Amino acid sequence: MYDSCSGLERLVSDKTFLLLFQRPVLIIMDRNEDIASSLYHPSTYQALVDDILTIQMNRVKVTVKKSGGGDGGDDGRLMERTYDLDVTSDKFFETHAGSLFPDAIDANEEEMKQVTRKEEQIRAQTGGSDALMNGTKDLVAAVDTLPALVEKKKMLEVHTNIFHAAFEGVTKRHIPSYSMMEQKLIDGSHVDKTEVLQLLSSTEMGTLADKMRLLMIYFLSSGASGAEMAEFENAYQQCAAAAEQPEAYAQAWKFLRKHSAFQRRASVGASLQSEAGAGPDGGVSKFKGLAQGFLAQAAASFKNFLPENKKLHVTRVTDAICEMKPNTEDESFLYLDPKVICGAATRCGRFSFFLTYLVFVVLTQIKANGDVPRQRSPFREVMVFMIGGGNYNEYQNLLAYAKGQQPPRSIWYGCTELLNPEAFLHQLGSIGA
Repeated sequence: MYDSCSGLERLVSDKTFLLLFQRPVLIIMDRNEDIASSLYHPSTYQALVDDILTIQMNRVKVTVKKSGGGDGGDDGRLMERTYDLDVTSDKFFETHAGSLFPDAIDANEEEMKQVTRKEEQIRAQTGGSDALMNGTKDLVAAVDTLPALVEKKKMLEVHTNIFHAAFEGVTKRHIPSYSMMEQKLIDGSHVDKTEVLQLLSSTEMGTLADKMRLLMIYFLSSGASGAEMAEFENAYQQCAAAAEQPEAYAQAWKFLRKHSAFQRRASVGASLQSEAGAGPDGGVSKFKGLAQGFLAQAAASFKNFLPENKKLHVTRVTDAICEMKPNTEDESFLYLDPKVICGAATRCGRFSFFLTYLVFVVLTQIKANGDVPRQRSPFREVMVFMIGGGNYNEYQNLLAYAKGQQPPRSIWYGCTELLNPEAFLHQLGSIGA
């Protein structure tokens, strides 16, 4: 750190750097500010795979059918494969990690068709008597493209296997129904009570973890009365008893009910559709268009996925702070500016020099601080850190927001621990035990 600060001091002495440099903002938030986003059933590729299959150290384990049949197909046996999901080496994943799950499937099928067409073209150029007529130049060019084409096909096949495994979990657990219901709750839209009760009481629709997540989001977002929550809780308990797990997630639920402070604003903000994708009509047509390939028999189950991203709480706070919007969530945040507090860098030492020129600190919900002069120009460089369990859902939501800005913002997202929704649910249970 000392060496970095020393190098920074020399860099800042360059007047050209000072003209181009923009101070970033560091936003530190507490998980207690928005628990619902950690429980929500996501619909983007990376977040959904993490929810269904669990991503650990950028790796996911998938059960696939073992190849080796006499006709070149599979022999019916199952085997476990481990795949790397790395945006630095996987172009498809880099592009579509934050895409809606059906859109990612659609893109995979389209790219696979393109690869197949190119393979056929190469075979046509290199096979038969026509190859000699075309000359060696075309032949060499075609052969040179073959390794990259084979590698791309392998990568696409990896994602096809992941899609198969994730899709099986999605349909088995009725994830679209939960996703739709939870999005309505978080969005503040009208929710049919009977539909919620059906999901909570049905032994065939979702796991107990899915039901508890829905129950918690309803409690956090709806402002329901005690009698109404008791009815929903009873429906869940009956389902848990039928599954012979009457105490499943009881400690997590008890912990959440005990702390009424968690029942705070949980509604989402404006749509990210203009920033990150198609609008509602375009999204619906995408879902209907999935009636091709291996999704043909179950494409209709995706119709309930909401075809637009909404700004989550962390994204709304980030937007309000970066744009200096008045009367928004950032009003109650503690605002710290080391440059104002320390004054001249030479009086603060080298480490404070580093803070003075690089970091604004906004700390969540401690105390309103209106006495510190604030920067007037919008922030373009943003670091968001979540104290508590972070998740891919928030990460992708922030990236979609950043890409939609003009000019695009640079946003880094960090957390004390990256958890999928079920792991976060278990963590709540451990705290409440």
